[in-house]
Amino acid sequence: MLKSLALATALAISAVAVNTSAADAGPRFRHRGVGVGIAAGLVGAAVIGTAIAASARTCHVERRAVYNGYGEVVGTRRVRVC
Repeated sequence: MLKSLALATALAISAVAVNTSAADAGPRFRHRGVGVGIAAGLVGAAVIGTAIAASARTCHVERRAVYNGYGEVVGTRRVRVC
């Protein structure tokens, strides 16, 4: 999932870069691609940040049985499970 998300992000950023680099070099079109570049950077950062947050490990605490030498349950204890 993370590889496909990274590939989709790279393709989107390269498509935006190709479209903005084809602008005319005349003085009339001087600031044409700035907004698109900023938007592409923000979208890319959001996608990468979401992917990193989704891949984070989650931990929780659960109760597990405690056994004595004869295999009998003598109680429980709280154990952190990741």
